[in-house]
Amino acid sequence: MKEVIFLSAKRSPKRNKDGEELPGEFTGNFRRRVSQNTPGAFHYSGVIEATKKAYDYYATEADILRGYVRWVDVITDKFGTSICLYIESERFLFRVALDYNVQNLQQIGNYLVGMKAELNDHFFNVTYDAWVGKDKDGKQKMMDNGNPRWNTMLKFGDAKPFIDPKGMREYLEQKGLAWEKKYDAAKNKEVYDSTAETVFWLKAILSVQKHLLTTDHVLPFTYNSIFACEAPHASGCGNLSEGERASCKAIYEAVRSEYRMPFGREMSDADDVFGGTPQQAQSSQSTNNRPETAYSPANDEFAARSFPPSPTAPPANGFDNLVEPMGAITDLGVGEDGLDLPF
Repeated sequence: MKEVIFLSAKRSPKRNKDGEELPGEFTGNFRRRVSQNTPGAFHYSGVIEATKKAYDYYATEADILRGYVRWVDVITDKFGTSICLYIESERFLFRVALDYNVQNLQQIGNYLVGMKAELNDHFFNVTYDAWVGKDKDGKQKMMDNGNPRWNTMLKFGDAKPFIDPKGMREYLEQKGLAWEKKYDAAKNKEVYDSTAETVFWLKAILSVQKHLLTTDHVLPFTYNSIFACEAPHASGCGNLSEGERASCKAIYEAVRSEYRMPFGREMSDADDVFGGTPQQAQSSQSTNNRPETAYSPANDEFAARSFPPSPTAPPANGFDNLVEPMGAITDLGVGEDGLDLPF
């Protein structure tokens, strides 16, 4: 049974060889929440400035993920809306959660669409970069609170983007997707409205889902998906069809026993409990009180220099950055909304 590892893409402090934070220096990595006594775990605590909510937890971190893209989705739950990318290595299935915003939608959509038919076979090297933003004069951009403005980006190694990032602004303007300045009465100031571009990338991700469902190694984990439901999304980005939703359910039911999710409760067998021969309890999924598996950039479980193809995966290949709405894989013409689509 392959373990499913839940990760979050985060901006994290840079550290010296002893694990001590370097003041004011940051990097991007993939963070997994673990128990306090997990070897190699770092402690994070504080207050989220925007929401005033406190946080206090331990986590282990990895710098790079290697594997095949099996699914991508946008989910909504009690914690809000997230973009989730599923990457499968030889030993694990990684579920990477990213903040829901137009930049992340653009980056993921552009590169997944850019890979076209190679998407199913490409062995990706995924990192999360963080750097201080600068203006046209090379000066650091600052936030309202006086702190430097940090940029972050998910990167897909050698993957090919659908749209060259250097020409992204021009492309969006040509397609009528540029951000618009609007007056926000609640904030009493002008703000940029990115709705048109957001819907564009949501359609792109939906198109990636439709393509992946035609492949042999798709893993449609669609719980709380905005696409895999009957109710239309408020943005108008569309949904998977009834037949596609049925395929998602059938595929999930067929493979669910092969993957162990990081939640569930410990189960005890009635024959053992009442038969006078108690044995160690077993879990139908992973248990909440078992020791967490620590990982780090040096741990080959999560960041080995290369993973051999999984038994269910195609031969290793490649992968990278941005995208837009797609039609059929053989259709290199124009999509239903008048936008050029790669598949």
